Amino acid sequence: MATQAYHDDGIIFYVPETGEPEEHPYWRVFMRIAVTADRMEETRHPAAEHIAFAAFYDEDDQMLGVQMPDPVLADGSPREEVLLGLRTILSEEEIGDLMVQFSQGKRQVEAGELTENTNN
Repeated sequence: MATQAYHDDGIIFYVPETGEPEEHPYWRVFMRIAVTADRMEETRHPAAEHIAFAAFYDEDDQMLGVQMPDPVLADGSPREEVLLGLRTILSEEEIGDLMVQFSQGKRQVEAGELTENTNN
């Protein structure tokens, strides 16, 4: 079981826990979402309308994934305007877990433990 997040040029694609083993190769996740998505909703928080989120749902209204701006600055601190939008889509628990993961990852990149182009 795995929560997955993919980073590309300042954009995150977050795939919530599914209860299934992690899919390999990683692009199978995108193919599964493309095939099973029933709708996509764009969301913006009124206090940060310049930041858009795209949430993908299946026919049972189960969230399949969320495209969002990177919610963490290079130093590991949160981007408050992104958190506002996330709160319209995800639970506080999910947001907290994501922030911990992303902050740790940014600190590891900053410390040279990971490179920005790894799949770690």
